[in-house]
Amino acid sequence: MTAEFPIRIPGLAIGHARDVDAKTGVSVFLFDPPAVAAGWLGGVATSTRQADALRPEHVVPAVDAFLFVGGSAYGLDATGGALSWLEAHGRGLTTRHGLVPVCPTAAIYDLGFGRGDLRPAAAMAAAACEAARSDAVAQGSVGAGTGATVGKLYGVAQAMKGGFGAATAEEDELVVQAFVACNAFGDVVDPETGRIIAGARGHPTSFDFIDTARRLAEGERPSPFIKPRPENTVLTAVVANARLDKAQCQLAAKRAEDGIRAAVRPALSPVDGDVVFLAATGAVQADPEAVGRLAACAVAQAIIAAVRHADGFGLVPAWRDREAAKARDGA
Repeated sequence: MTAEFPIRIPGLAIGHARDVDAKTGVSVFLFDPPAVAAGWLGGVATSTRQADALRPEHVVPAVDAFLFVGGSAYGLDATGGALSWLEAHGRGLTTRHGLVPVCPTAAIYDLGFGRGDLRPAAAMAAAACEAARSDAVAQGSVGAGTGATVGKLYGVAQAMKGGFGAATAEEDELVVQAFVACNAFGDVVDPETGRIIAGARGHPTSFDFIDTARRLAEGERPSPFIKPRPENTVLTAVVANARLDKAQCQLAAKRAEDGIRAAVRPALSPVDGDVVFLAATGAVQADPEAVGRLAACAVAQAIIAAVRHADGFGLVPAWRDREAAKARDGA
């Protein structure tokens, strides 16, 4: 199930491409003109390319795009397709010998959900660039969220479907939008109630949540923790119509991480590779703390949207499958 979400930031276009058979995909965020950006790589299992350009001290002043990919480290090869597309469209850092596009990329591990031998490649990223729109973006099991799952204490068989989600937070003229590919190890919870809405289940045929955080607090240590497997990630792209420099973008990106903590339990586990890329398009003068605060709210809601719009493809339950079962049972 997909639902379109309105893009509110001028100069931003977002495109998806996916391979339904392989259950993987890519999502691209195009900036025209280039946007000042920085990042926060908080996870211990991150997989990235060109993310060094997001460091405040890095010589690159702005980025042309962000790219989120499935396929783990293999999927990072798809970046070449985005770079070629950007070059062909006259975008990139001008050097003495041609344009060099800047496209920080981050990957999720989705190899265990579909066909792990088929990963995103250059053609898929180029297709996502061609498909990019500036008015709306699809949510659900699309793009980099195609093969995403959540609640993996006992592996994918007892997990639920993650996906791609979006949300907006605003204050006066300041607009902050968050876009998330949610492939978290932990359970996704409603920040207002603390109730789990998608997560690890007690049995492959059950809809009963086991509460991952509680099980870990009780001392349970399944194989992902005994022998850490870096197979989980929340990838977050935050875009604000704010005027910030790279250092201020980094401060706001770190603050945006609060949104992951609010909606994933446990967040930032030893087997997650969570990242936040944050871009400022420069229209509105803003305090980086305000941008970060709004970003945290939007990130949490985008994570919830990712699971609520997801399609399990008949392989694992999605949020809507559990809701349908509750309705049938009269719960």
